[in-house]
Amino acid sequence: MRRHSGCRQVVAAISPNGYLHAPVKKGKDMKSRFQTLIPFLSAAAIAVGVTFGSAKAVPSPSAVPLNSLPVTEIAAASPRYRDGAFTGPSTDAYYGQLQVQANIQGGKVVSVNVLQFPDHSRTSRRINDSALPVLQTEAIRVQTGSVDIVSGATLTSRAYQRSLNAALRQAVQ
Repeated sequence: MRRHSGCRQVVAAISPNGYLHAPVKKGKDMKSRFQTLIPFLSAAAIAVGVTFGSAKAVPSPSAVPLNSLPVTEIAAASPRYRDGAFTGPSTDAYYGQLQVQANIQGGKVVSVNVLQFPDHSRTSRRINDSALPVLQTEAIRVQTGSVDIVSGATLTSRAYQRSLNAALRQAVQ
């Protein structure tokens, strides 16, 4: 590689853990290492829109989604439900119908039974065997029908949400 006179070529890399690494010749002290990194740090800060000394924005409590709160705060923010078993409608999951039943005790969702789900093919069984337990755990955690979509099971997740939301609407006091 040819170098033009007066040009200085510095190459830096970002490691998987987020550290910026720049090659430094042996014998250079920390001051010269830092001076080498200043252009890269400034460019990185500009690229991500960081301004030094600025205040960090904090969202208002009403703007924070329930699934980002700890479980104790979710229970306080969730509506109180009537005790009992509430069945949602059978909803289309594209490859078949999905229907859930929400079981409420002490005003909280304690379990969600899947009454019907697509199981006609090996692929449907594989998807549902992995996605349905995740969806149930998430529904119990957030205490609403606003569960996160499971990657690879988008249609099942959406059908689960629709059926569970309808069941929980019946349970709201």
